[in-house]
Amino acid sequence: MNLPPMISAKALGAMPQFVLEAAGERRLLRAFESADLPVHFLEERGGYISEHALATFVHEAARSAGQQNIGLLWSPYLTVADYGAWGSYVLSAPTLGAALKRASAVMPFHSSTDRAWLETSGNSARYCYRFGLRWHFAYPDIGFSAVGVFLSIFRAYLGNDWKPSAVLLDFPKVPGFVEAEDTYACPVIWNATRLGVEFDASTLRAEATPKKLSGGSTTVGDISRERLGGPPKHFEDKSKRWFGNNFIGRKCRLMPPRVRSILAFAHYNGS
Repeated sequence: MNLPPMISAKALGAMPQFVLEAAGERRLLRAFESADLPVHFLEERGGYISEHALATFVHEAARSAGQQNIGLLWSPYLTVADYGAWGSYVLSAPTLGAALKRASAVMPFHSSTDRAWLETSGNSARYCYRFGLRWHFAYPDIGFSAVGVFLSIFRAYLGNDWKPSAVLLDFPKVPGFVEAEDTYACPVIWNATRLGVEFDASTLRAEATPKKLSGGSTTVGDISRERLGGPPKHFEDKSKRWFGNNFIGRKCRLMPPRVRSILAFAHYNGS
């Protein structure tokens, strides 16, 4: 039996810490519970989770923290630097253009369905991203979060003050939509044909600093080893660790949270 769309648990990034600080431990645990995610994900992010679990966590985090457009609040703090070997490989590229191409090429190690690609036309360029679960009601916050993550690649080469020409959002305006332009400090195009950012193509030639390149020894092989070869594709695939909206979550939903966490930990370790 095939699994639903899967994504690396590292995609949670700083989100759990944000909820912990904004809403407290009890509400963070409630968000983990709603998404069928074990509580140890606050500190450790090995394995894969379903994209539905990620989206559910985001939705419950917003509700627990009482925050509208929570994806906009944490977007500036999300970074591929939190993605382990995957992020190290991307950020050790010699130029911004090479980093974006690396991110596109190794996306199958990050998610079973998500894809990213670079488009250029004359002096203009776009970096686009497709999330595998666009129908989920938390998708706007997922979209805001994704923009924050790949903007972190640009800022690693261009500095924190750099801004894109426009942010492209492939969903309608949300309540409080003016917050989006405040967050990204550039025009925002709603109902765009794709999610992404538009920018001057000349920035693709921006080079990494020699200091940053000196630590650039991460390889695709390192990503494969860290990510166990990529997302699991079948329920029977016991060689990879995965959580969220799976058989453990469905069978154990009514058990106390600590019992569920112990069972998930056992599953995580191959028991």
